[in-house]
Amino acid sequence: MLVDILERLQRHRQAATYGAIAGVVGGSHRRLMANQDRSHRSSWVVNRRTRRPTGYGREDFHPDLLLAIEARGILKTPADLAKWLKGHP
Repeated sequence: MLVDILERLQRHRQAATYGAIAGVVGGSHRRLMANQDRSHRSSWVVNRRTRRPTGYGREDFHPDLLLAIEARGILKTPADLAKWLKGHP
């Protein structure tokens, strides 16, 4: 399920917080991305406070990320993400 969410976030250029995704897939937001490579696809998962992916350098995250966050904001809660997923296959 995590991989599907990551692909959809990237396809629609939408950022979501670690907590929102952890709330949907289950588990800890701290361990959520432990088995994922740092990639453009994974960079759509961001820290709520910094609005950036944790541990990424600017060159590591998707080139559209910052503009997309400005334009569309961030999905911050599991409820927001679940609702968004229903409308974004």
